[in-house]
Amino acid sequence: MTPITKMDSWLKQKRCRVLDGALGTELEKLGIDIKSRLWSGKALFYSPETITQIHSSYIQAGAELILTCTYQLSDQGLKDLGIDDPDVYDRAVKLAKDAVDQNEGENKAKIVGSIGSYGAYLSGGEEYTGEYGAISKSELEEFHRVRLQSLLTNPDVDLIGFETIPNILEAETLVVLFNALATSLNVDKGYYMSFNCREESNQSVIADGTSIPEVSDRLSKLDVSRMYAIGTNCCSISTANGAVELFSKHTNLPLIVYPNSGERYDKTEKKWLPGECDQKITDIVVNWLQLNVKIIGGCCRTNPHFIRQLRDIVDNSSRSG
Repeated sequence: MTPITKMDSWLKQKRCRVLDGALGTELEKLGIDIKSRLWSGKALFYSPETITQIHSSYIQAGAELILTCTYQLSDQGLKDLGIDDPDVYDRAVKLAKDAVDQNEGENKAKIVGSIGSYGAYLSGGEEYTGEYGAISKSELEEFHRVRLQSLLTNPDVDLIGFETIPNILEAETLVVLFNALATSLNVDKGYYMSFNCREESNQSVIADGTSIPEVSDRLSKLDVSRMYAIGTNCCSISTANGAVELFSKHTNLPLIVYPNSGERYDKTEKKWLPGECDQKITDIVVNWLQLNVKIIGGCCRTNPHFIRQLRDIVDNSSRSG
């Protein structure tokens, strides 16, 4: 049985798999300074044991998929800061692997190699707008190539997670690049594609304004046979709900969703403010499961308690369904 078949089989063994939650939020709670262009990746250099501790807390809360702390790490981002560290991605994977090994039981967690968008590297809010200017596909390929190749060839990484993707050109580029690297390196792994979405005219669109029907149509013209799931993360629960409903109508692929906690980020004050407090999370999650959501988790401001809630909802739904 090939690795991609093993992973595909593992995902299908249960109605839905639970992903972990926020890393940066938990690092800050533990007193770790992540004010840097590397964001939570900064802790890889200054407090790696804390990252493993947080990974473990999510596994103990019921997470079956753990994201590596590589979202904000990129070769260009590291070079900009004068950091030459060819082993950086492998070290990040090892921290996740240590947590998995420390909590190995009947249900061993899988490791997701996290890849953030080009907008995350720009650090000016572009991951929420998708405004990349006149960048070409070849430039996007070169930006993503080294990190993707490193995570793709690491034997402890089970799948790749393209996270908070705000731009349709970038999504298309990543699909083509993944296929090319997987073929040339003879690596049999898959990935998921998760978009940053927002509301426009009372409808969820990806951050650059591309409609979800168009996103689905454009990606369907490419080879997406290695794509395990498509969906959204890093948006409000209501926006995520709208996006999931639209994706479910325009693709046959399994879906993934991991929204923020509901708080909203004030870009001017650079702090989180109270936002939606959704008392119907159980009903929403049950609805998502009915819409072919196969991976569910949390993004900004979520925590192990939130993941435990999701774990319980998914388990209870599976028993009753």
